Amino acid sequence: MGVAWVLAVAGELRAGADTGSALQRCGSRFGVGAAAAHAARMGADIPTALEVDAARTPILRSVAAAWSVSQQTGAGLADVLERIADGHRRGLEVRRTLDVELAGPRATARLMSLLPAIGVGLAMLLGADPLRWFISSVPAATCLLTGITLNLAGFLWIRRIVRGIEARL
Repeated sequence: MGVAWVLAVAGELRAGADTGSALQRCGSRFGVGAAAAHAARMGADIPTALEVDAARTPILRSVAAAWSVSQQTGAGLADVLERIADGHRRGLEVRRTLDVELAGPRATARLMSLLPAIGVGLAMLLGADPLRWFISSVPAATCLLTGITLNLAGFLWIRRIVRGIEARL
């Protein structure tokens, strides 16, 4: 919704609307930027109001910075707003692509962590009693604990790699 609001404000500005009326029209139409629309009506500081609105719609933090620079320099705002919207949209596309690409490693980590339990279950179905063997002696119990520890470590390691990749974007 934030990207649509930013593009709508840019369109209003391109059409010749002043910033106050553009914020008011787009704010009522999209339900975004209420504090900025109120600030425009009252003649208050719009970038500060946009920062307040950014708590609910993060893209407005970039809009606030652009708005501040535009007020200080007199530079046009419509092109910058369109670029902000385009950059945000591309970021969302990258995030979606990353989620799809990381679905495989996530599923592999889950499956690999379940395989030992599946193996024990299959052995029990075939008539073996692996659980009794695991508690029959100290070396067998050590084997069980080592396997559980390594399985958990492998799962956490893959999860950490995936989260590290996600954090970089």
